[in-house]
Amino acid sequence: MNYFSYSRIGPGHDRPRLPKPRPAEPGEWPKLEAALSVVNRDLTATVPGQEPLILMVDPGESLPPGGIDRGRVHVAMPDGRWQGNQVNAYDPEEGDPLEPDDEMTVLRVVADAAQETVVELLWQVWPVCGEHKLGMHARPAGTDDDW
Repeated sequence: MNYFSYSRIGPGHDRPRLPKPRPAEPGEWPKLEAALSVVNRDLTATVPGQEPLILMVDPGESLPPGGIDRGRVHVAMPDGRWQGNQVNAYDPEEGDPLEPDDEMTVLRVVADAAQETVVELLWQVWPVCGEHKLGMHARPAGTDDDW
């Protein structure tokens, strides 16, 4: 669910006051920004008239254990709407970094989130295989065809 999702309103269902999401500051998430620039290069080249996607930071409702919360980062349309999972998912109890260390993992996660946002909000299949004219989906290197 994201900030723009449907929530029940009416008697007994007051809308909760959540902190507003904000665009990520330049340099705040360097690995995610680098991956998004690669994804945007492909997106703007293959979807006519599409403006580049952005990173949006959705502040947490409360601080996690340890007191550090840089927010949940999502790949969003230029107007700030997004669909899908965050791209900086980590588990501090497992010792995970705030951003994945491996460049290919970062690129795959960002491309997957971008695809989810484009498909769900524009209702457009992307990316499309030039040879087969079918939608494609990123998967980790070395996985089986039936992954």
